Amino acid sequence: FGEIYGPKLLGTILVGGIFGIVFLILKLRNLKFAFFYTFVLFAILPADFFIRMTYIRAPVLSLFLLVLSIYFLLKKKPVWLAITVFFYVWAYYLMSFTILILIVGYLIIEVLQENKIDFKLIFWPLGGLIAGLIINPFFPDNLPFLLLLLKASTNERSYAGMELFPPQTWLWFYSSLMVIFLFAGGLLFSLIKGIKQTWQTIVLIIIT
Repeated sequence: FGEIYGPKLLGTILVGGIFGIVFLILKLRNLKFAFFYTFVLFAILPADFFIRMTYIRAPVLSLFLLVLSIYFLLKKKPVWLAITVFFYVWAYYLMSFTILILIVGYLIIEVLQENKIDFKLIFWPLGGLIAGLIINPFFPDNLPFLLLLLKASTNERSYAGMELFPPQTWLWFYSSLMVIFLFAGGLLFSLIKGIKQTWQTIVLIIIT
């Protein structure tokens, strides 16, 4: 499909895959009208999101792998989670470490609910993360680069292509106002009604 249309086509498939996995996650939570809520999410997301998804860059693949990782975590599929994390490291280097947020969120919730911790859901994805760093065509040069990305000086951020600068907060707030309103409203409603949440739902809330 060429250097332009091929990546654009892949991006379209990945965006469709993202919403498809979101639908599966909602079905996994036995949520009624899961397709309707998935469509609503698609409809209310800001234009900036879809603009970024059209770029021939790594974020769309990163978001797809992140949502897929969440799905495998909720399904308690440690091996598939590890495989996804491995390719996540290759696809979008620094963002793959968001998997650590999933693991920490899972640990906190299990401890708070006094449940038995499934250590496979911890060690398998960590193994996938480490394997992705080592079994890598850029190893060992990728490790100093990782440290460079994690440092906070302005010069080093500029060296990284200014990728680590956050977007303007108010611009993000105004463009995502509908999403924020619905999220806060849903959270407030569940608290008022005293709806008991499962560990999977709490993980999703923490990630959000």
